[in-house]
Amino acid sequence: MANLIALDWDTHELRAIIARGTSAQITITDAIAIPLADDSSETVSIALRRALDERGLGKSKMKALVAIGRGKAELRQLNLPPVPENELPDMVRFQATQTFAAIGENTVVDFLPLPSTDETTSVLAAAVAPATMKSVEGIIASAGLELARIALRPVAAAALYQIAASTNQNLDDSSIVGDVVLVDLLADDAEIVVLRGRRVMFVRSVRMPQESTDRPAQIAGELRRSLMACGINASSTSQKVVIWGDAKTHDAECKTLAQSLGCRVRTIEPLSLVDIDSKKNPLVAADSDGKLHTGRFAPLIGLLIANARASDAQGSPYLVDFVNPRRPIEIKQDNRKIIIGGVVAASAVLLLAYSAWAKLRSLDADIKTRETQLADLKPQVVIAQTSIDRTEVVDRFLDGNVLWLDELSRTAQQIPPATDAILKSVTAVALQRDGGGKLTLSGAAKSPVVVDELETALRDESHVVSGSGSSDLGDKESYRWGFNEVVVISSDAVRDQRYAALAALRDAETREAETSGAATGEAIPPAQSDDPPLESKPKTDESTTTEGGAV
Repeated sequence: MANLIALDWDTHELRAIIARGTSAQITITDAIAIPLADDSSETVSIALRRALDERGLGKSKMKALVAIGRGKAELRQLNLPPVPENELPDMVRFQATQTFAAIGENTVVDFLPLPSTDETTSVLAAAVAPATMKSVEGIIASAGLELARIALRPVAAAALYQIAASTNQNLDDSSIVGDVVLVDLLADDAEIVVLRGRRVMFVRSVRMPQESTDRPAQIAGELRRSLMACGINASSTSQKVVIWGDAKTHDAECKTLAQSLGCRVRTIEPLSLVDIDSKKNPLVAADSDGKLHTGRFAPLIGLLIANARASDAQGSPYLVDFVNPRRPIEIKQDNRKIIIGGVVAASAVLLLAYSAWAKLRSLDADIKTRETQLADLKPQVVIAQTSIDRTEVVDRFLDGNVLWLDELSRTAQQIPPATDAILKSVTAVALQRDGGGKLTLSGAAKSPVVVDELETALRDESHVVSGSGSSDLGDKESYRWGFNEVVVISSDAVRDQRYAALAALRDAETREAETSGAATGEAIPPAQSDDPPLESKPKTDESTTTEGGAV
């Protein structure tokens, strides 16, 4: 029993093929061509219901496959960057919203992959308006049919050639190495499809009234323009032109195209490519002028065969299907792997948790041990801090006890010779509060340069030198330029000097003890003390002044 019906209509007629089909074979039981006054939804619905009722199929739940013309869809070639196959539908949809003239949120978009390169992914994308979809769905629902597919008519005709050529050696001439041009001649239109490597490259629909006397020449011109749009040299003989239909019906078109294009032109009877089970002979009646326009059924036969070849509900690789547009491929996950992974992850988490707990427990025990040791050391820390504080008080007191003899010796070594400068007075003052001391030098020099050299010689990291500059004492003086220099000795320098002297003293005592012990045969340990030894030199607040000439 028939379970499929393929439908197609235009402003002149409604075409339908009734068939029974499985995934392995399609058998046609009837072909219908009904004249129409127009292509309105109401007119098509009435004609379709009448045709089904006449054949006793009015209440049958058949699946309907509908082919719509090129003019009812917007068709563009899109060039996209290379993307994974799973992401291609979303990428096409996004690019279509940026490129197509009129597209909305509810617009259906489908596509056919085109030959691509490593740098570019090309597709032939098509979009159909929601109003068109609603109109088709209403016609199918009014006839009591189940809508299965809405495909693009020229692409469905190309699917017939692609599938048939892959199995019929007589259909596909291997000597033709160029492109194949498929032509479907309707009442007022001609639909042109260019195949390259049996893949759709270009689709075009042109208005071409059947009553026109020069229709073959017009077809040749449109084919030439279509080839040029694909970048094909129209004068080349490498391509092949196929006209769908009866050879006698399209004899004039074949001769004109062969002469005009200089290539091979042939006709293919679409009904010869499928099994037919009908009591009618012929299946399609000739029209008033005796011609059989069977070529107009090529899209419907291609739609049936492509539907049978479809691998799943997502659509056929040969069709642009607006009921089942291409969608991202769902990646089915193996739950067993997820469960095993979860168990492994949970075990790892538990192991890490136990390791962390054991580590924390060990650290707690370590902390308690450290706390006990710290409590035992606190009394010693208090004693040591008390000793440090006492030592610091003594150090601050002794920081003002400058070794003036050493400072005067250093000054005498650094000043210029008596032939260049003399000192008239030297004043030394200890800075008891801040530590360190201040040495004031007053004298005269033979030139200002000598004064600058004196300041430079006395200045270092521990001594800050400042002066009032040189003053002219008159040309009667041998040492004409007087100066007053203040040398500030830092407290750190005094403390370092003191501790260096104490270290030298301890070293001397140690060597003396070792020498004495070696003489008597006894080992004398070095003296120990909790406090560092203090310098025995008494501290004074009095200033020391030296009057006289050069030092």
